[in-house]
Amino acid sequence: MTAATDYLLTGPLRFAASLRHALRDAAGAFEGHLVRVAVPTLVIRGAGDTIASHAWIRRVARPIEEFAAVETEAGEAGRTEETGRAEEAGEKT
Repeated sequence: MTAATDYLLTGPLRFAASLRHALRDAAGAFEGHLVRVAVPTLVIRGAGDTIASHAWIRRVARPIEEFAAVETEAGEAGRTEETGRAEEAGEKT
């Protein structure tokens, strides 16, 4: 629904340009840039998320100095949580 709304609001040329940028960004690994995150960070996913697995959010969170990885159920504040520092998770910064 959102894509259709974006298309109607921006027109086909702008939508196509934005889609190209989004696909290019999705194709590259952004995880290497996460070591530069210098603030406490929350990585969150819904338990039924079919795109971002629990293993993926842990992989994304680990390079960050201080992180919390949380999985939520509908209507819950948080079902599972993992917090820590990169050194404690066995990662080198």
